[in-house]
Order: sequence, then C-alpha cells, then structure tokens
Amino acid sequence: MKLHKYFLGLSLMVLILFSASQTLADEGIGYQELNNEVTLNINDLTLMVNAGGQVPKFHYQLESGLSMNIMFKLLAEFYDFNEDGVFQYNETNIWGSEPPGIGEIRYTTILALPSVTWEFSGFEPEEVDGTTVAVHFNFTSTSISDPFYAGLELAIEAHLYMEDQIIDGYALEGGRELKFDLIVKNWPWQKDDTNLAIRFDISTDNDEDEIEQEPGKPIDTGSDTTGMEQKAEHTEDVKQAVTINHDDVEGYFAYATQSQNRINNEYQTKGVEASYCTDGDNIQYYLCFEHFDDELIYDPSIGSITSDETASIGTIGLLFLSSATLIVIANYIYRKKRK
Repeated sequence: MKLHKYFLGLSLMVLILFSASQTLADEGIGYQELNNEVTLNINDLTLMVNAGGQVPKFHYQLESGLSMNIMFKLLAEFYDFNEDGVFQYNETNIWGSEPPGIGEIRYTTILALPSVTWEFSGFEPEEVDGTTVAVHFNFTSTSISDPFYAGLELAIEAHLYMEDQIIDGYALEGGRELKFDLIVKNWPWQKDDTNLAIRFDISTDNDEDEIEQEPGKPIDTGSDTTGMEQKAEHTEDVKQAVTINHDDVEGYFAYATQSQNRINNEYQTKGVEASYCTDGDNIQYYLCFEHFDDELIYDPSIGSITSDETASIGTIGLLFLSSATLIVIANYIYRKKRK
C-alpha cells in the first residue's frame, strides 16, 4: 500500500514537471526597449535590434550557442556596367568616363548609415487570452546629416510571431524568425537608368561556425575580397538565405527574390538579385533593386531552424531523464522507509 502511494506521488510529480514545461512554452513573447535597443525573448531565443548607435544591428542568440549579427550598413546607387544585374564596388562611379556637364554637381552615390538618426515607434503587441502572440515595432529615420539625402525617408518595420506565417508567399518560422520590412522613399537618384544596392554585414560570434551562401559551400570570411563582389547563386524559391551552421542549428539571413517598387504611381513587383564579398571578418551582402520612382518596399528576415528530430529526441530524453531521476528518488525513499 505504501509503495502504491509512493508511485502515485511519483506520477503526480512527473505530471507537474510536464505541465510546467508546457506553461513555459506558452508564455508568449517578451519585449522591452531601452535607449533605442529592443530586446525580444521567446523560449530559448533572445533577439536584440539596436538603432541607438545609428547603424541598425540585429543580434540573434539561442541558448544552444548560435550567436549571429546582421548590420544594415549602407545604400548605394550604382550603374550596372557589366550587365550582370548586381552590385560591384567599381560601379558606384555611375558616370564612368563621362565628364560633368557645365554647372553639374555630382554627389556621392553612397549613403552610409551613421549619418542617419532613428526614432523608435513603440510596441504594437497582439494578445490572445493574455498571451503575447506577435510583436510589431518600427525604427524611422528622423534626420540625415548629408544634405543631399535630406529628403530621403527610411523605415525598418519589424514583426515577430509565435506561430508560423505565410505573408505574400514568404514563409516565416513561428517563434524563430524576425521579419523586418525595409521602406525607402524619395531616394535622390542622380541618373534615371541606375539601380540601388542595400548592404548588410553578416557575421557570427563563434569562429568554428560555417557561413554559406550556397548549401555545402562555406565562405572564407578570413579573406578580403572587397571590390571583387560576386553574384549570389539563387535557387528557384522565392526565399533565399545566407546560412550560419552551428552544431545542429542553422541560423540564416533570408530575403525574397522580389520587391515592391513604385513606378508611375503604381506598385510593381520587381526582381531582386544579390552580390557579396568578404572583408576579412564579415560577409558584405548587397541586395540589388531595379530603378524605382518614389518608394521601395522589401522584407528580409533573420531566423534559425533546428532539426525537429533532434528537438523531439531532446524533449523525450528530458522527460525520460526527469522520470528516471524521480523514480530513483522514490525508490530510495521507499527503501529507507522499509529499514
């Protein structure tokens, strides 16, 4: 009879343990902002977005050890001299050998992000039965120190969801992937047949991690190939990615192969290509957009994927381990009582 009571108590303890793990999984998304730095937490993920330093930075970290950074560095107008559809640094001289006209003033074609001041919008959370299931927030440019770009408007609109989403054909991993829309309005084009490149720097905090632009082909980030940007290889999917492999976790910076460009007062879907180089530490990744009139809307993302099989084995293993531990404890108490 006493043994029955002990094992009944053991069953209750296991049930309590399982219920606690379920409660932790259902707590929703945590969020806070301090000095233009947003911190989001959900399960084992901590995600920070910082525009306080004037160069927007996304830091993505899992308890498993994956730790990666995406920095929004600059925008550049370029002329596609070699007609490969992507940015190379020597194409920022958009005039080539053409001499300036009488009275013509030529400005820099590169806008570096340190010249931009950003403002945080505040949070727009979505709740279901008291659980935060989605969080939305914006960083919007308030001023640009370079007078040539004074009329330019930039915005970063970020979204994190607990559940999987498909938005305009772009699939998002629930609880794992931050989608951030980029909005560029009133870019001061100096020519009417040029394109726009947006550069992101991608890095990992772990030296042993491998970064890949193509599956199975690690990139040597220790070399400096600045000025020798090469075209990124794309699959047929709408969603492309640069991946960071850390043990059984794959982190990624993902982007779509299409954007919304406003041309002649109408939004048109246009293709997006990319090029990249390395600077001895980071990957410099250039997303390349066709010429547009007033506005560009684009939505890359940052996230991670863990093997479902590994996750399931880990969860089952934890439950078995916890149960086994409780059984040992109960058996020990039972033996002590019998003595």
